[in-house]
Amino acid sequence: MSACFDIAYSDISDGEPSASSFSSERDTRFLPPVSEEQLCERVRQRVPRGTVKANSWAFNVWREWACHRNSLVETQQDRHFPVPVDLDDFSYDALDYWLSLFVMEVRRRDRSAYPPTVCFK
Repeated sequence: MSACFDIAYSDISDGEPSASSFSSERDTRFLPPVSEEQLCERVRQRVPRGTVKANSWAFNVWREWACHRNSLVETQQDRHFPVPVDLDDFSYDALDYWLSLFVMEVRRRDRSAYPPTVCFK
């Protein structure tokens, strides 16, 4: 059963609660409304630092690769041109296409391949 529907028998009464008891209970039981900014900050704080660092690295490598790829004549003739630099601008079809190429083409700065698990984390 969902937690939203778990109620104890003591929460159920035969009569309707009075307006005064309801408002005083509400004043002490619940916190003030949370803003969207507070919610976003709470979510941001819950992401482990290692994940933030890894994601930042991956986005930076993606942006660098996308800018490089967009500068190539071959890419300009591609059906999905341009490669989106920001990951917000993707259709699923383009995402599938460009991620496949990214994984095949991305290299370390010394031009050696990344271990297979690095690109899929």
